[in-house]
Amino acid sequence: MSRKAVLMVVVLLVLPMMAGCSGSEQPPTPGEQTQTSPEADSNVPATETNTETAGPQTTMGPTDERMESFQSELEDRGIMVQRIEHDGDRIDVWYRTIKRTRSHHLRTMDDFTDEYASLLRNGGTADRLEVRMLNGHGEPIGRFHIMRGWIESFDNGGMTERELENRTVETLEPSDPEFFR
Repeated sequence: MSRKAVLMVVVLLVLPMMAGCSGSEQPPTPGEQTQTSPEADSNVPATETNTETAGPQTTMGPTDERMESFQSELEDRGIMVQRIEHDGDRIDVWYRTIKRTRSHHLRTMDDFTDEYASLLRNGGTADRLEVRMLNGHGEPIGRFHIMRGWIESFDNGGMTERELENRTVETLEPSDPEFFR
């Protein structure tokens, strides 16, 4: 069985327990958001977090297994996801990095592009992926975004891989330009 298939089975078995279905409580409605504490993820070091920028560890709809898989795939690529929000039209991701090299940030942007494209090809519907980068202390250092239309244009042969990469890099707005040297 593939890793993705195992993950989907685990998600489908664990989600009802996480939704608070103890028999006396009603499960959250699809529009409600759930949160897990930062301590719940052993991959993330326990450090103080600026809650205005980093927020809780993960935020998403309780039955959105696509977002669970998306987060898992990003983490498999070594991206320290701190928070995900998905409202249907847009996905917002906050992640931490301690690396300061431009080449690392470019590879990370490519990883986000690849995983967002995979999400869309597998039924995802968000028109935009907004990514916020945080330093090791949880302070904002930059942001970038990727549009669904760019992925579709690439998939249809209207854009090369290099053009897709350039579009994404052009959206980079560093809060701390020194961090990206």
